[in-house]
Amino acid sequence: MTNLKIVRAGKLHTYDTEPPMLTIRWDVTGRCPYHCSYCYERNNPKRKMEPTLESLVRGISNLKQFLPDNRKIKFYLFGGEPTAHRDFLTFIKHLRESFPDAQLSCTSNLFRNLDFLKQLYAIDQNFRYGVSVHFEFASEDVLWEKISFLAKQKQKAAISLQFLPAARERVRALAERIRETYPELSLNIQFLRDPESNFRKHFSDYTAEDYSWAQQLTPENAPTYFIDYVDEKQPDKVFRRKFLFMEAFHPELSDFYGARCTYPMQRLAIKLNGELITNFCLPAFNENLYEDTSWPRAAASIREPAVCTSHNCPCKGMRAAAKWFDPRFAPIYCGGETTLAHDAVTYEEINLPQ
Repeated sequence: MTNLKIVRAGKLHTYDTEPPMLTIRWDVTGRCPYHCSYCYERNNPKRKMEPTLESLVRGISNLKQFLPDNRKIKFYLFGGEPTAHRDFLTFIKHLRESFPDAQLSCTSNLFRNLDFLKQLYAIDQNFRYGVSVHFEFASEDVLWEKISFLAKQKQKAAISLQFLPAARERVRALAERIRETYPELSLNIQFLRDPESNFRKHFSDYTAEDYSWAQQLTPENAPTYFIDYVDEKQPDKVFRRKFLFMEAFHPELSDFYGARCTYPMQRLAIKLNGELITNFCLPAFNENLYEDTSWPRAAASIREPAVCTSHNCPCKGMRAAAKWFDPRFAPIYCGGETTLAHDAVTYEEINLPQ
């Protein structure tokens, strides 16, 4: 058995040596025009909540007071249906003016008309639009002109098709049309979960052939992650282990005790009521972006990494987080108290970048 020090980890082909991008998830409305049968929030009281434009603009001004000047920032606007906010376009204008270098994005069911999309891209031509197609409400003919418009923008859209067994033929027809017409678009097939199982199990009507078809249609949607580590017996060499997400972060395969989890400092969430949190694994700050005059705990959490105290990361957030590990605990990585031997993994020798 060997003592291994993990020197870096992340998604293959996207790792860089610069500070990680800060992702700010901002819940801008709880409202949604759809009432999908499989939505786990369809009866959530938050569906009636929506911060005013004045609150959102005040939040933008407050964010600028405590966000580090040198951090790359990505705003991910969420809901409900984020574009259902009555002042969404005005909000985007203020956000872009205040954060000219930030990446702005949302995931939308695309219920808005084509004129709305044109106004949005007139404000921000770099907007990243994620589309979630819900076949209980969507009309393919109406959707197609909007998808065609998004496919021609500088930032290409990402399309996620909600695969209901009853809509099998419609899902396949639209997916294959998108793939043939706009092969550059990111396309994902999402198999939905059954509400009766508390959203833990897929609908029972899916078949093995459904899964096989989706995998063949979107093979690029299986991201590969990596861990680079040094063996104390061979300190001049760096070894790389590559793996898929599920095999790496399944609770039975991962043990992050002692890791310096940078996930909280890469994410900030703004809830509908203005409450600030970094991630589900940490307690709330009891700080409100819309109401308070200072936010010391939220600001500190973004600037400094937190030491993970969870023996098995419950949110699996380490997929985007584990940059540096405490070498005292590295030997118990991947397997509880069992050290990680070279003969237990597939690895390749690489050169660590300068």
